[in-house]
Amino acid sequence: MSKPPPHHHEDPSDEAERLFSQFLDEQDSGQASDFESWVTAYPAHQQALRALHQDWSAVRQAFSPETDPLASSDAPSPNLQAQHLHRLLARLASQGPKDHRYQKAREIARGGMGAIYEVQDTLLRRELAMKVMLRREERPPRQGSSPSEEACLVRFLEEAQITGQLEHPGIVPIHELGLAANGQVFFTMPLVRGRNFKEIIEEVHRGHPNWSLQRAIGVILHVCRTMAYAHAKGVVHRDLKPRNIMVGPFGETFVMDWGLAKVQGWEDRRDIRPAVAEQKKHPPVRTERSETPDQSPDSPVLTVDGDVLGTPAYMSPEQAQGKLEWVGPSADIYAVGAMLYHLLSGGPPYLPPGTQRSARSLLEALQEGEPPAVESLATWAPAELAAICEKAMARAPQDRYAGMSEMADELQAFLDGRVVHAYQSGAIAEFRKWVRRNRLAAGSLLAAAVIALSGATLLFWKQSSWNERLQDQNKLLQAAGTAIEEKSVQLQATLEKVSRLSDRSEVAALQELAQERWVIHPRNADRYQQWLQRAQALLANQPLHRSFLNELRQTAQPINDQQKEQDRLHHPQAERLRNLQQEQADLMAADPELSADRKQRIAARLQFLEQEIPRLQTVVQERRSWQFENPQTGRLHHAVQRLLADLEALEAGELSLFARMRWALEEAQALRPNTITQQSDLWNQAIEAISDPQQHPQYQGLQIEPQMGLVPLGPDPDTGFWEFGHWLSGQIPKRDSRGRLILSPESSLVLVLLPGGGFTMGADSDPNQIQHDPFRQSQEGPAHAVELAPFFLSKYEMTQAQWARIWGSNPAFFSDRWQIQDPVDAWLRPVERVSWYQCTSLLEQVGLQLPTEAQWEYAARGGSPHAWYPGSDPQAVQGHANLADPKLLAKAASAGFLLGRNGSKAAESWTQGELLEDPFALPSPVGSFLPNSLGLYDVIGNVREWCQDGLGPYHLPVEGAHALRQVPRHRHRRVHRGGSFLVSPFAARSAHRGVDGAETRDPDLGLRPARPLLARDQVQGIFEPPPEADTR
Repeated sequence: MSKPPPHHHEDPSDEAERLFSQFLDEQDSGQASDFESWVTAYPAHQQALRALHQDWSAVRQAFSPETDPLASSDAPSPNLQAQHLHRLLARLASQGPKDHRYQKAREIARGGMGAIYEVQDTLLRRELAMKVMLRREERPPRQGSSPSEEACLVRFLEEAQITGQLEHPGIVPIHELGLAANGQVFFTMPLVRGRNFKEIIEEVHRGHPNWSLQRAIGVILHVCRTMAYAHAKGVVHRDLKPRNIMVGPFGETFVMDWGLAKVQGWEDRRDIRPAVAEQKKHPPVRTERSETPDQSPDSPVLTVDGDVLGTPAYMSPEQAQGKLEWVGPSADIYAVGAMLYHLLSGGPPYLPPGTQRSARSLLEALQEGEPPAVESLATWAPAELAAICEKAMARAPQDRYAGMSEMADELQAFLDGRVVHAYQSGAIAEFRKWVRRNRLAAGSLLAAAVIALSGATLLFWKQSSWNERLQDQNKLLQAAGTAIEEKSVQLQATLEKVSRLSDRSEVAALQELAQERWVIHPRNADRYQQWLQRAQALLANQPLHRSFLNELRQTAQPINDQQKEQDRLHHPQAERLRNLQQEQADLMAADPELSADRKQRIAARLQFLEQEIPRLQTVVQERRSWQFENPQTGRLHHAVQRLLADLEALEAGELSLFARMRWALEEAQALRPNTITQQSDLWNQAIEAISDPQQHPQYQGLQIEPQMGLVPLGPDPDTGFWEFGHWLSGQIPKRDSRGRLILSPESSLVLVLLPGGGFTMGADSDPNQIQHDPFRQSQEGPAHAVELAPFFLSKYEMTQAQWARIWGSNPAFFSDRWQIQDPVDAWLRPVERVSWYQCTSLLEQVGLQLPTEAQWEYAARGGSPHAWYPGSDPQAVQGHANLADPKLLAKAASAGFLLGRNGSKAAESWTQGELLEDPFALPSPVGSFLPNSLGLYDVIGNVREWCQDGLGPYHLPVEGAHALRQVPRHRHRRVHRGGSFLVSPFAARSAHRGVDGAETRDPDLGLRPARPLLARDQVQGIFEPPPEADTR
């Protein structure tokens, strides 16, 4: 053995690693002596080499001596040969233990080879999942022989390497591969929260409003796109099933568990044939007791190698039959088809809903033949989806889709309302379907033809002359042919009318797409354009549908007076008519001593009622009961009526779905010129002023870039903080002569640029501490330092008008119906009765977000360490907040919003603090009270305000520039801050933390939007597309 020349240009640690790798190679080939003899040849690196050898010994000791991977007798693999395995482990060992930065929280799952833990990354303060290779003694017992330790290690490393090289949004990435202090190999990845697709399927069949069939098909479409990418990279999953598909809370879809994946062209290290298939060659002796454990359909099926496959219902026939050379991308296509089968039928293939079957019998059924046709189990299922399912699950791989992309295109075609090629279509197919649906009419038509032909034949034999008989026969045949042709034309016309009812599925598809609420941005203009084109095509068919409806109504049975009265009483607008009539009577009997302002409001309301009530009286007289002699005609009438109602709702009114999508398209196309190009002078002024420490010392020379979607309004005249109008939420407000903003229902949101920096969050119970709060509760402390990047926060709570313009409706409880009882402009009141989910969806569409708890408290305090920003005494809040007061108590008896849970919460709050007087009993128009030192209004009271965070103790770390609290539990419970008009000052302190389920919609729960400040290297991000994507 010769000593190589030193590499003076390399790092000493790299050189030591190279030398140690060389030692392992020589040891493998039998050339190296023992380590102590070898290491003396490298005195300059002895210390580093001994450390490497010590770590390497720890790795070897992680395995039992008889199964040391270095001593394994298994043949080396062409992909990861023994020396390569040694080198990889040596490199991992040379880096030292890597698990010290991770704190294990709990075990999530355990398999035959590894366990998955939820861990906390203490350096980056984030939650992750860690998969650890188990020692032999930690693994569950396997049936049959167990693979060698080297084989297990190679499989584990291959899983990490394969998954780590698949860079796709639908595949969870690998963060780090390393060794633990005890020598166990592990890798880390993001912690995926959500539900598996099996749970989603159950939601669909329960009729959950959030999970329609179309949305669930969208999940399968995401799986297809993900697997198309994996197949393009040469990777086959081989274990796709609903439990291995995770759907996050915001619709993100992940394909999980790549432990049985195979790279095409590599030697297969796993024998994935079902073990029970092998056992069929030599059936074991059985007793009655030995049959018992196999009767559950959930009993796992193992591979020959002992890996758990789970139920075989999603397994391809070629894998079930042990034909591993056929198991390729087409096997994944079959599995996705089986998931579609489960979605449509409610149960996996070979296991109809409500049935029980053992895993072994499922496997035998799979090997022997096809499952029941999905149409027989789900008669309601669209024929196109059944056809896609049938083609994907073809027994022969060559009869399935040629690739996962082709299947994805077919699913997309179904969602888009386009032709699905797997489904038979065309005039002949449509006529065949009509015959199957209308057997009586078709039989009559056929009988007429047969009678005509029979008559012609009989006449032929009665004629004395061949020519005469032939001529008469031709005449009869022509007459019969004409009759058949006329009947066919009539039937074809009816068929065309009925086929147009497929517009209902297109309406549903458009409504489903609209729920995605694409960000209003130039990059999404094409999406909005395509949606509107599809909607316009649908709306163009309305005259045809109305004509068909009138034709059907011509055959309806007469209606009597009693039915007419029932129609009027149960009309959808009847209750509103009665309420308006009662309101009109009450207003006309109002006290004549009312103030002039109240009289003016009553007069305006009465004028509106005088026009609206006659209109509704006409509407409720419309006939709604339609009876038909033929039940099929009645069902057809109902379908056409529903379709027309859906189409009318699509475009009716200024806030209709069609109007909002058209508005979104126009704004997306013009967002850049409206807020950047045409506002360049304003942006130049803002950038220059904000970066000048003499003009605005609070920003400390902050450099900003133009922010698309915002328009500079200049600084607040009192605070000096710069304010910006939010283009998409309304008209940019103007300032009066004193520099104050002039608000109206048409006004947009106004965002204040806050400089961020360090501040103290929470409260202390110790009176000697500067941030002492005598009312502090346990979850509000301890006070701790938090660092924030600059950000935007709304000057006011979001108003009902701003919400309605974007969402399309006003969910608020205290809307204009309270205008007479509480004479304020309801559109300027804060929106309330909105859930956390609704808020995040709406804000994301217009480029905003909820503030984090840290951002909210930083802004609410405005630098104040006191319990309330004006001071530590509750009386200091007077004039700054709309809180519970005697006026509210006076209205409590008649105000339904105080009943139940909200009433008890309010009453509990009232007992913990003195009620203060203010001019408003109900939510006040935004900006009605004094602002804090940052120019923000209503951070105390009015309505509670949602935050991004879940509720967690303050010892948990925060992450990112906006300090989002990393809360591992209470995923579906979110924090709200600020108190409301229903509570005393106690529940409106700066440190007070409230929490509710994310789906909660209370009449005192609203929002204050925020937005990050994008730096130069971020303006090409989510709010700013790359230059080549500019559709300007």
